[in-house]
Amino acid sequence: MDEAKANGIRKAFIVFHYPVFARSGLGPIPAPDNPHKVIASYAKDMEVIVLNGHVHTTEIYDVDGLKYLLLGGGGAEQDPILPGRTSIKVPADYPRDLYWKGQPPQEEYNYVLVDVEPGQKTKFTLNRFRPWSAEPFGTEELFT
Repeated sequence: MDEAKANGIRKAFIVFHYPVFARSGLGPIPAPDNPHKVIASYAKDMEVIVLNGHVHTTEIYDVDGLKYLLLGGGGAEQDPILPGRTSIKVPADYPRDLYWKGQPPQEEYNYVLVDVEPGQKTKFTLNRFRPWSAEPFGTEELFT
């Protein structure tokens, strides 16, 4: 990230498995190892998007100028069919999930298209599918 910043790179995508924020599954990376504060230190200099998986649900966060996409709906059952793992206890001030918006997750599959244009805001389009259908039932623009 330091090298990207030094070279004037304006957008950075960071991809790793275990989520920085999660309201489902086994939760996020524990606080002592969670990289959010380090990553957030770059948000004033560049657009930073973090892609995570691991918990088999989709959750979206916008925290401290960082965009977090927890993308667990690509090919395995999502949490709603794994009883007891759809909503873990989080502190009252925990960031809001911008995808489910406080509603219980539903079983779905999805994928995100990311359009990157120099000098333009990055565009995120999520296409939603039910397991029994090859046709999307919804499309959402994220972070609008």
